[in-house]
Amino acid sequence: MAGATKLLKNRKIRFIQFEFKGAAIDSNTFFQDFWYLLHEDYLIYRIVKDGRFLINEYNENLEIFRTVNFLAELKVSLLSIEIHDYQITRIIHLLIIYNLKSTKGACVIICTFNGEMRLEKTLNHLAQQEFTNLLECELIVVDNNSSDNTRQITLENWNNYSLTWTSFRVIEEHQPGLSFARQKGIDEANYEYIIFCDDDNWLDKNYVETAFNIISGDPKIAALGGQSTATASIAIPDWFEGSKSNYAVGQQADETGDVTSREFLWGSGIVIRKSIYQLAYQQFPSLLTGRKGQTLSAGEDSEMCLRFMIMGYRLYYSDQLKFQHFISEERLTPQYNDNLRVGFVQAYEILKLYSAFYHVHFSPLKRKLALLIKAILKKILSKPLLGEEKLNLYNLFGWEYEHMDKNFRLIKAFAKSTPENQ
Repeated sequence: MAGATKLLKNRKIRFIQFEFKGAAIDSNTFFQDFWYLLHEDYLIYRIVKDGRFLINEYNENLEIFRTVNFLAELKVSLLSIEIHDYQITRIIHLLIIYNLKSTKGACVIICTFNGEMRLEKTLNHLAQQEFTNLLECELIVVDNNSSDNTRQITLENWNNYSLTWTSFRVIEEHQPGLSFARQKGIDEANYEYIIFCDDDNWLDKNYVETAFNIISGDPKIAALGGQSTATASIAIPDWFEGSKSNYAVGQQADETGDVTSREFLWGSGIVIRKSIYQLAYQQFPSLLTGRKGQTLSAGEDSEMCLRFMIMGYRLYYSDQLKFQHFISEERLTPQYNDNLRVGFVQAYEILKLYSAFYHVHFSPLKRKLALLIKAILKKILSKPLLGEEKLNLYNLFGWEYEHMDKNFRLIKAFAKSTPENQ
């Protein structure tokens, strides 16, 4: 900072970003050094998960020797310089993402609706997590408009454990729908790596650390999934084996590795990056809302995965990630299984649009030319184009057709907004 004394004196530096970590102790560097150097000419903010917090005066509580970011903004007159708010917002957005990525930790989010009878064992398994290395964690339970005593019973259950490795809180999301509950949890999360644990998922004791090690080791992985086994309070019926994937039970691949070609991972136990999720949904809300109370809507997990793929990221499976999926008696019926299938079929009408865009957009030039030639020949021969062909041609060349799904246009607008496709 001393080398910039002349620039600072002449007010030539508009923004200064600085951070503190544990190394600041070794170098004997304190926040007060920056404060007394800058505060007369600069507004000084602490970067937090929701944006920026203005620091009006110095106090010792600001001496934080863990990863924390600050932003100093030159005090200027509106008459002498035009301030572009979008520039400030962009800087803060980048710092928030950087701060998340540089904070070594994970957030486990449990979204629940009337989960008072399911959460006790789920919390018990989380309380038994083991770690070989220091890893900061937090656990957030999102009560999604429950009408039972979910909040009170959850707090009572967790208070039975004396844990130092994680913070814990229960928050509320009154808008029904899994996607809304997840968004609420993500907004509240303090760490980059998110583990979605359903209220009936019993994670193995090394799940959190294993998930963190895998996804933090490869920046191209946007979503990570594992394998599960079914458990129930009654004998599991014979028909279940042929339908277990409907319940997110079994292996998601034959072996550990890239499963992007699969195009989806189960939402149960899925691990994602907060920064990528925020970029995927900040301007384009989900077209699929997920389950609402007792309504078995579906597909929001696949939609999320497909958005990540369109953004240029990969899906990954690890057989090291294991959990038990508890299935209640009322869900182990043919009727419930049929209702699940109906939800999947309804969601497919949206998911196929994402898939069509992804496959055509990332297809080699040879395939794109083949599609064009085929379409021209059909036009010459007055043969009708199939629905998938219309989608592909609309995506490739912008050819409009009657009854073209408006959702496809929205998906294309989303894809064009991502850095991978600009």
